[in-house]
Amino acid sequence: MNLERLAINKFRKIIIEMSKGYPAYVYSGLFEKEFKENFEIIINKFKGEGIIEVSRDNEKDEYRYNLTKKGIDLAISMINLDNSEKMIEYSKEMRKFTIAIIFLTMLTFGLGLLTFIIQL
Repeated sequence: MNLERLAINKFRKIIIEMSKGYPAYVYSGLFEKEFKENFEIIINKFKGEGIIEVSRDNEKDEYRYNLTKKGIDLAISMINLDNSEKMIEYSKEMRKFTIAIIFLTMLTFGLGLLTFIIQL
């Protein structure tokens, strides 16, 4: 898995977690834990895009994050994307099952027809 895909998956995990408590909860430490090396660059980017609001607690030396309206919209889109990927996998599995059912139905029909012809 390449780094961009890994970063997107981490971001998706964070943004979905943040959306669960919207608007009451303020989160801290989420970006620092997932993006250890360059979390300041990442949070500044998301802050600049209007996805999160950032405040700094100088006493605890930590950042606090809250989703904006745009961040909620993004979280909903990511949840839908996650669900659509699961639906595609489910659809592939069901296609195989449907083909098997059609094959068994045709086999049963053929055997029934053969039995009917033999009885005549």
